[in-house]
Amino acid sequence: KVPHELGLLIGASSCTALIAYVLIVSSWKSFNLPYNLVYLIAGGVTVLITLYCVVAFPWFTISHPKVKKMILRKRYWLYYALLFTAGARRHIIFVFTGFIMVEHFGMLVDQITTLYLINWVINMLAAPLMGRAVGRYGERKALLFEYLGLTVVFIAYGGIYFFGWGMILASVLNVIDHIFFSLALAMKTYFQKIADLEDIAPTAAVAFTV
Repeated sequence: KVPHELGLLIGASSCTALIAYVLIVSSWKSFNLPYNLVYLIAGGVTVLITLYCVVAFPWFTISHPKVKKMILRKRYWLYYALLFTAGARRHIIFVFTGFIMVEHFGMLVDQITTLYLINWVINMLAAPLMGRAVGRYGERKALLFEYLGLTVVFIAYGGIYFFGWGMILASVLNVIDHIFFSLALAMKTYFQKIADLEDIAPTAAVAFTV
């Protein structure tokens, strides 16, 4: 149940991103928008949504005591290692693939945004299915599948950059890579199974730092 619900949440976030990217694609060239204005509008809308959420939604209470400091526990070492590899992968991919698309292939703002649009549409459909797969086959098999698939994707990225393979292949790999991102929810459900309740909040802080 939990993996499926997390998949639905990822799908919902993809839907939100999809709306934002549709607005960018439809308005960037039509109104010749400058970068500063787009960032100011996006930041302003984010602040307004945050203020609305603070006022409109209730504050949740928990029955167990909350630890309000960061902790490191030896028995969570595998979770920390998974977080480190996932974080490194996320930063490398977001920087490296953006570099390939813009610097190597000369993609314009509306073109790369269209690619991200495709990613979000596919993630809306794939994330709930990935959640079901984690629930059915377990975190171990899901993460093995993810990292084996990513190994192939990364090797292909290297071929694109060093051997001059085409932009179409790079775009396809980008979409596949984003689908694999949905399987990262397996780390959360794995930690939920091994963690004490009072360790969840402080370990989330450690996860963000990692």
